[in-house]
Amino acid sequence: MISQMHEVSVYDRDAAYSIIFAISNFYPENKPFHYISNRIHDYSINPVDLKWFLELFPAMQSYHVVFYESPSKSHLELESLFAPIPIIAHEQLIHALDALLLPNNRISKYKR
Repeated sequence: MISQMHEVSVYDRDAAYSIIFAISNFYPENKPFHYISNRIHDYSINPVDLKWFLELFPAMQSYHVVFYESPSKSHLELESLFAPIPIIAHEQLIHALDALLLPNNRISKYKR
């Protein structure tokens, strides 16, 4: 699953419900999946709500974040402190896709 938020939005529990609905409808319960957050826009995310969101999906195999600006990287480091699963950072969407489509030993090439 690839998500992309609107610019200058606040991502919290209320905003997450549409994503939760989409994931729940597309992926049956317990079907493994991967999540890519394509952060082309600057927006706020509440780290506690991110933790809540990630814990809703025990079948989520990995959480990848594509960031394009350095402030996003520092935000990502804060978010990772609250995440119940590792967050894998990428500088380009193609790197996140490669990490998921290539054998697992290639994922470390892009891990930050």
